[in-house]
Amino acid sequence: MSKKIAKKSLGKGSTGRQIPKDLVEEIFMDHVLNNPLDGATELKSIVLNDSRWHHSAGWVKMERKLKTKEGQNVVIHFVYNKKTKIFDDFKFK
Repeated sequence: MSKKIAKKSLGKGSTGRQIPKDLVEEIFMDHVLNNPLDGATELKSIVLNDSRWHHSAGWVKMERKLKTKEGQNVVIHFVYNKKTKIFDDFKFK
């Protein structure tokens, strides 16, 4: 886990790729980490059942998307607890 992600995350683990493939991904992850909910969409069709982020404790799956002028798509998923207002498991999709 990168130090930047670790600073913003609760640290319960990760379920995906956290290392950026290129500079665009790195910059977008930095932007998301600084303002996770800005432009984020809750993925209501996904009900979290992982014991680390269970829906009954307030956890929801969130998504941020970026499409560059060059046509590159970058998608970042993370989990957010609506009750405690904390974040975890930032990853590239």
